Amino acid sequence: MSNTAVLEPGTKTKTKAVGMGSWGISADHPRNCDLLLQSLPNTRLRSSIKPTKMIFDREEGVQITRPHSAGIIEGLPANIPGMQLVVDTVKGTYSITDPLTDDEDMCEKIKKALNRQGLYRTDTKIRGVPDSGGKLGPDHMKTLVREMCRLVNSGEAVVIRGVLPTEDDLENMPGEFLTNPVNMGGWVQPRYERDIPSWVETLNRLR
Repeated sequence: MSNTAVLEPGTKTKTKAVGMGSWGISADHPRNCDLLLQSLPNTRLRSSIKPTKMIFDREEGVQITRPHSAGIIEGLPANIPGMQLVVDTVKGTYSITDPLTDDEDMCEKIKKALNRQGLYRTDTKIRGVPDSGGKLGPDHMKTLVREMCRLVNSGEAVVIRGVLPTEDDLENMPGEFLTNPVNMGGWVQPRYERDIPSWVETLNRLR
């Protein structure tokens, strides 16, 4: 983590975190579902695809292995990797990559499995999703990093670079958490989450 000393008049010097550098996640949903990111509009991360997944059986109270959608396609590779999202909180950049882009052998195996299935026959070469990325302001970066943390904590993604930020790391990042990161104008709700309590209080007074 990168830190800087912030000196305020009449107070002691304190240290405030300004970023945790580069870290990233890979989509790994327990039911092979894609991840839709609220902080990045029109962005979908394909999850890793596995014929079986460990799930919790509530009736028995134990972890069990259950076949999932990938299991119905005979010959599909055992572990198709999920797409990856890496951020650099110091530079304010993010990048999205697909491990399949550099794995022609895996792509060919997927194509053959689809063709053998019959219902999904294709002559098109299977390719990974093209790389994408961009630069974000402090507010959008802070909001995105928190969303990434929540995906990991909910078991829908795994950390593939760096260390999972703590709550303190998130709070100490520059910027403010956005109420709706994809809304670029015409705000009905407050732009920042910090303003929601006072906004709700105003609405209550109007009743």
